[in-house]
Amino acid sequence: MMKPYTKAQANVDKSKAIYNYQQFRARRVSENAFALFTQVFRIFYTPIAVLLETTDLIVTATFCLHKMLRNGYLETHDTPYFNCDPDAHFSKVNMIPFTETGEFASTEGFEIRDVFRTYFNSPQGSVS
Repeated sequence: MMKPYTKAQANVDKSKAIYNYQQFRARRVSENAFALFTQVFRIFYTPIAVLLETTDLIVTATFCLHKMLRNGYLETHDTPYFNCDPDAHFSKVNMIPFTETGEFASTEGFEIRDVFRTYFNSPQGSVS
């Protein structure tokens, strides 16, 4: 998992602050999407105690089922079957905060973060 720059680093370098903003925004969007997904498939409410390969199959199967259900619904209705409130507070029981992982970042992780920082500060990656 890529970690944001510290506040001290972000205060000194605007490009790092922009990276932190983009990372926070992406994480918020993915957490909201997952929260909506768990409303339909309750298996994701709790940690799944199966082999990693089985978890991959469960996730793939639920995404396929979700797509089939959604496509069928949209064939007979003009609007999506859910309304997303991006400011709503969803349960984050299974979310691990960055500070509690206790792992050290690798050099490769820092390099990848810098690649994203460069992209987010370029005209192609900027938010308009």
